[in-house]
Amino acid sequence: MKDSNSYLKVDISIEIEDPREAELLKKNMYKMRDAVIKILRNVSEDDMKRSDIQESIKNQIKQDLKEKLKIDTITGIYFNEFVVQ
Repeated sequence: MKDSNSYLKVDISIEIEDPREAELLKKNMYKMRDAVIKILRNVSEDDMKRSDIQESIKNQIKQDLKEKLKIDTITGIYFNEFVVQ
């Protein structure tokens, strides 16, 4: 997290409607991970206190995947784990 000694651990699942786009995401998993890490590194401790932070992060991830990988059929982004220490 930005300007913090705290640790953030997340596990994310992404639901995609189009099987071809799902395969594209699998092939580019390293790009998706990199994008998510960049997004999470820009989140501050104050941001983490906001009630809407998880939705905000989901929207950022969705937008990033649309821009970088041209994946338009994302139907859901889910946090299986979201821990701040």
